[in-house]
This record gives sequence, C-alpha cells and structure tokens, in this order.
Amino acid sequence: MNIRFAVRSSLAAIALLAALGCATSSSDTASADSMYAESEQGIALGQRVDGSLKLKDESGRTVTLASLYKEQPIVLTFYRGNWCPYCVKALTEWRSRTGDLNHAGGKLVAVSLENLTELGKTQDTLNAEFTVLSDYSGKLSEFFDLTFELDTDTQKRYANYGINLAASNASGTWELPVPGTFVIDTDGVIRFVYNDPNYQIRANPEEVIRVVASID
Repeated sequence: MNIRFAVRSSLAAIALLAALGCATSSSDTASADSMYAESEQGIALGQRVDGSLKLKDESGRTVTLASLYKEQPIVLTFYRGNWCPYCVKALTEWRSRTGDLNHAGGKLVAVSLENLTELGKTQDTLNAEFTVLSDYSGKLSEFFDLTFELDTDTQKRYANYGINLAASNASGTWELPVPGTFVIDTDGVIRFVYNDPNYQIRANPEEVIRVVASID
C-alpha cells in the first residue's frame, strides 16, 4: 500500500475578521489547540474508518460513510459553515478542481455540522458540483477527533457578528469541527490526513489529488 501523510499544525493567534463576516479570536484557536493536545492530533494515517457512521443530504436522506467510498476513493473535507469565508474559498477552489479529482479516480465529499437548511444555502452559495452532507449527529466529526466547543466569550464574539452556531448547527450546540481533509480508499482506510487548528490554512488540492491518483 502506497501511503502518504500530511499533517500541519499552527498555533498562531488569529485576529477578528469582522469585515469578512467571519468572527474569530485567539480563544477560538486556543480551544482547537487544546482539543488537539488532548486527542494527540486526531485520527491516524492507516486507520480504518467506521463505515456505519451516518450523514444526511439536503433532502434529509441518510447515507452511510461506507456508501460514499464503496466504489471509489473519497476526499472527505470538513468545513465550519457557509458563514466562514475561508471555508467558502477553500470549497470554491475544490469546485474548480473536481474534474482533476474525478480524473484521478476520486470524488469530493464536504461535511459540516450544519442543519439541512444551512446545508442548502451552502450548496446554493457554491453551486456545488460535489457532495455536500450534514454530520447532523456530530458523530463523524467526533470519530475524526475534530470537534470542539466554543467558550462563552467566543460565542459572544460570534454572536456580535451575526453568527449563531446553535441555530445553524443540526445539534443546536456551539461546536465546530477543526477543518480537516482526509483521503479514504475503497477499503475504508485513511490514506491522507491533514488537519490544522488554524482554519485559515487548508490542505493543498494538488497534493491531495496526487495521493488519490497513487491509490491502486
């Protein structure tokens, strides 16, 4: 098995980006960093995923993780929400690379904790030509050790900029996933890992596509 690995970690503090509509703070970053320290930086390369984990599409149809990678490798990327310009930018870049990814033999699956209404808004915003799903129970994000809860001060900062995660998340909580990108082969094995508590930094699609293309 030809396995490649990429993990980046950044502890840089992030200033508020009110003008971009994405409230951020050093406490937000610290929450993610603390979670990662406890979880030893999440899921491991070569680990087999739990294919029975369930997600929902915009129509409310339930799909299992295994059904997504059954026929071809998938690039599973977690995003924070349609309110985050970094997420929209990253997914827009992926939209421009879906042809290259498909040619390499893979497909993109974008996942968030958003409820179905917000999921529809994400698809409309992106005009997505890839699969966008809700981790409505939060169990998939937990399996990948990505979920953390915003502290009270950060919740207030987000609320001041019109971001109410309790209303937009399917779980009704103030939780977010650390943005992460993973390649899963048809056996359910993790072939690439990228997660960074600094959500301004995302996996390089070119690198991810090369990993997908290398899978036999």
